[in-house]
Amino acid sequence: MKKLIIFSFFSVVILIFCFTFLGCKDMNSYNTYEMNEGTIHFSLEYRNYYKVEVVHPGNDTGNATKDIMYLYLISPKIKQTNDYTRIKIIVGKPDDLTPDAKSAIERAERNAASWADYKLLDKYELTIDGVHAYRIDYQNRNIIPAIAGVSGPRIEVIREVDFDANGFSWMIQMSSDSSTAEADKADFEHILQTFKILD
Repeated sequence: MKKLIIFSFFSVVILIFCFTFLGCKDMNSYNTYEMNEGTIHFSLEYRNYYKVEVVHPGNDTGNATKDIMYLYLISPKIKQTNDYTRIKIIVGKPDDLTPDAKSAIERAERNAASWADYKLLDKYELTIDGVHAYRIDYQNRNIIPAIAGVSGPRIEVIREVDFDANGFSWMIQMSSDSSTAEADKADFEHILQTFKILD
C-alpha cells in the first residue's frame, strides 16, 4: 500500500512538471487561427498538435496567379508513422475552368475519377458559416510516397469542401492515409464547424 501511495505521488509530480516546464499539450484541446491580412479574412479552430506550416496571404491588388492564399495544417505524426494527415485551405480567384464552387467540386471529382483506384465515399451539399458549399469524400492511390521509408503507392482518403464567398473561391481539403482517415475525420469536421468568414 505504501509503495502504491509513493508511486501515485511521483506520478502526479511528473505530470505537474511535464505540463508546467515542458509545455505538454492536451491532445484534445484546440488552437484558434485567424487570417486578417490583405483581402482574405477568416478564422478556424484546429487541434493543437497540427502545425501551421505555410501561410501565403493575398494583398489588396491580388496576385498574378489564381490562388492568393494558402494555409497548411500538418500533423506532426508524419515523421513517426505512416500518417501524413494534411489539411489545406486555398482561397483564389474564380477562373474560366472553375467559375464557382459547384464547377470546382465537379472538376475535382472528374480528375479523381480518372485514377484506377478511385472510389467515391460521399458527396453532398452543406453550409460553411451560413454559405452554401459542396463536399466530396473519396479514396484514391497516392502515387508519391509522403515520407521516407514508405515504398510504393499508398491508399489515401481525400475530403474536400468548396464554396464561394466575398468574390473568392474557397477550398478546404484534408488528405489522410487510409489507415488513419476515420480518426482524422473528426479534426476535419471541427474545422468546418468552427470556420468563420470575417469581414
